Amino acid sequence: MSLGLTSGRLFLLQYRVPEDRQDLAGALDREAVGAFAHFNSAFNAWPYWREYVQSMTQRLGLPPVTIPILRVPKPARCC
Repeated sequence: MSLGLTSGRLFLLQYRVPEDRQDLAGALDREAVGAFAHFNSAFNAWPYWREYVQSMTQRLGLPPVTIPILRVPKPARCC
């Protein structure tokens, strides 16, 4: 028997500069902050996504689905 399921989940990630480092807030440019959020958000949210998928399949009475750990890709060699 094959069972097709679709599920969606939205994770909101918020990053902030700690109170004791507010001196850095003015030095951060929008492009750098955007790049940080773009490249780090998947890695930061991945454990919560994994837990959500496993928890939901168990709650549905299905065998648990274990999403693999998200590995950081090796940087491309330069020059």
